[in-house]
Amino acid sequence: VINVDHGKRYRFRIIGLSCSPTYNFTIDGHNMTIIEADGVETVPVMVDSLPVLPGQRYSVVVHANKHIDNYWISALSSLRNQNAILRYNGAPDEDPTSTGGPYVMPFNEARLASLQHIPVPGFPEIGKADVSLNLVAGYANSLFMFNNVSYQDPPTPVLLQMLSGAQHPSDLLPKGSVYELPLNKVIEITLPNTGEAAGGPHPIHLHGHNFAVVRVAGNS
Repeated sequence: VINVDHGKRYRFRIIGLSCSPTYNFTIDGHNMTIIEADGVETVPVMVDSLPVLPGQRYSVVVHANKHIDNYWISALSSLRNQNAILRYNGAPDEDPTSTGGPYVMPFNEARLASLQHIPVPGFPEIGKADVSLNLVAGYANSLFMFNNVSYQDPPTPVLLQMLSGAQHPSDLLPKGSVYELPLNKVIEITLPNTGEAAGGPHPIHLHGHNFAVVRVAGNS
């Protein structure tokens, strides 16, 4: 149960802790304003439902301006649904009778933009990056792959390899698992949607770096 005061605004931090299922996060009768995605503050985008994939993080602001009552908070998935209660102070201590939908403001990732103006590096033309990588997702023999290579744990922990004298990145992991990139250069990564990877949709994130999304599927 999440207790709220009527008239106040609340920031919810939503984290996709699942391994496989995608959750559709909703609060009956309430819209949500996205203000942050994966640690990057965004231009506010209002939605009434929010798909959250494994590993994704969002911050949304909810205005508690509805009738004082109890409302279902729902995270709906293809597996097991999760529920909580948004309870206005002064509402009875009982389960909500609210119903979800209709949802008329679905989330569209193409609308997300950084709150702070961050120029996209390089030249705004195809092929003008210093390095271009095409990562094609695939699936075979119960293994997910990029460019026909599936991740494998190194035979020896990376730190021990470095302490033992390994200095070149390609020495640390099996062949095809390391992409060497030059320092201070512009890297363009393309992830074509071939439909060959099982499951989905799949979130993509990059540890230690933010990146500029310059195009998404179905959008120019």
